[in-house]
Amino acid sequence: MHSSKFCLDIASDTPSSNRLIDAIASHCVPVIISDDIELPYEDVIDYSQFCISVRTSNVVKEKFLLNLITSIKNDEWTRMWKRLKEVENFSEFQYPSREGDVIQMIWQVVVRKGPLMIGH
Repeated sequence: MHSSKFCLDIASDTPSSNRLIDAIASHCVPVIISDDIELPYEDVIDYSQFCISVRTSNVVKEKFLLNLITSIKNDEWTRMWKRLKEVENFSEFQYPSREGDVIQMIWQVVVRKGPLMIGH
């Protein structure tokens, strides 16, 4: 992964998959293949700045994914890669916990979404 420019993140039937986190930690631009996925901290992080999202119906089209990836110019990939490095700390555990690490992000989600979950 560390030597790859792009990493596939194919939707699975388990919410505990770590492919996205692994790609971010490896500084590999994620290519997310899913029609409807809830990404971690998506109300805070703009994933379109460092990820490529592809609908499953497009992936099955002949050479669609290959053409999409090869159409991304080096300067665009570099911009995505730099942004990826800026958000990598959101998936890192620190001890003790620090501002912007995964523990702080989880608590922020609880504060934002907790009242919504209690009401249901």
